[in-house]
Amino acid sequence: MSATFHKPPPRHYRLGGLRIDNDTAVQWASRLEGRELHPVINRPTVKKAIFNKVKASRVNFRQVGEVAGVHWMLVTQSAPFKGYKDMDPSEIPQFEAGEKDAIAQQLLEEAGIKEYEFATVLD
Repeated sequence: MSATFHKPPPRHYRLGGLRIDNDTAVQWASRLEGRELHPVINRPTVKKAIFNKVKASRVNFRQVGEVAGVHWMLVTQSAPFKGYKDMDPSEIPQFEAGEKDAIAQQLLEEAGIKEYEFATVLD
């Protein structure tokens, strides 16, 4: 009997920006909405509340990563890329922080958020 090799699912884009964890995003959105949001049930509200806050600065906001509900990103850069799920990070060209990242950083700091990291992820 021969083993069957399954090709990992493709990832077509690289996204760059400032990544925050789910708890931080939920707390920020809760402050914006004026009520406590549930991290799972209110996930669409978390996205909408923060996106509405950052969109005027030409920054996107979305979940990133292979597992839902772990990380969110203020997306400042994107580019087509031929990658795949669980690709070795050393093989992924990394974005460098730019002007939009400084704007995203200011948005986070104005919200009192100090725990974030600049990252490049696949999508």
